[in-house]
Amino acid sequence: MIRIVALTILLFNFFTLEVLGQTFPKEYWKEIVDDSKTIITGTVDESFQVIRPENYKPNPGTSDRNPRDFIIGELFRIKKSKKLKGKVKKVKDDKNEYVYIFVLGGGLGIPGIGDPVLLPKREYVFFLSPTICGEDLKGKETIDYKLQSEIIRKPFDCELSYSIVHSFRGAVEIKTNKEKLIEEIKNSF
Repeated sequence: MIRIVALTILLFNFFTLEVLGQTFPKEYWKEIVDDSKTIITGTVDESFQVIRPENYKPNPGTSDRNPRDFIIGELFRIKKSKKLKGKVKKVKDDKNEYVYIFVLGGGLGIPGIGDPVLLPKREYVFFLSPTICGEDLKGKETIDYKLQSEIIRKPFDCELSYSIVHSFRGAVEIKTNKEKLIEEIKNSF
């Protein structure tokens, strides 16, 4: 009986995240478009933890290390495909343009309730507004764990990042018929 209840809860959570959490809510199109300063399409390239450097202990084997003490959120690097609305704060390399999206409270491996589920190498429509950079985000760092125990730390530039509007509704995975979806969004302007 316990297994049936656990399986039911698991399937409900999967359904909620997959179907409700990433399906474009058509009844909110106008509201989401109006609340967004910038709308883009793009692919999740990679993500980094945003940390409080003063609380970070670099030795992962330390038993008193609690990620909640030093992780503030998660920063996603998005390879921009197309701009649909607004001015885009982007970072360029030789071939691509990137946009950074900050999710407060993310970075622990499990999205919080209402947080968007952003999967690597998947394409999304992002409804964005500039991240509000208060004192609590100044002087923070991003951290990236590479192979062979290499840890890369860089300053977190809050001014270059965006936040997703309307929580999970502001990141819509493009699964089929990209051009039709983009046209429907443009009709909401």
